[in-house]
Amino acid sequence: MSAALHPVSRKIIDMLEAQGCWYETFRHQAVRTSEEAAAARPGYGLNQGAKAIILRAKPLLRALNLTQ
Repeated sequence: MSAALHPVSRKIIDMLEAQGCWYETFRHQAVRTSEEAAAARPGYGLNQGAKAIILRAKPLLRALNLTQ
């Protein structure tokens, strides 16, 4: 990614890479609807969207993905 990441985003990506996890990021303007979000993800449809919530319960960091 060319733009600087927020320190928390950088830490999450570093953790994913350290564990050999596959991940993909999308950077785009703010959107208000699921349809707008789907349009911002090249090659992915509306039914492939998810909400992600990062949870921290010391010392663990977990992601909760809520899919449609």
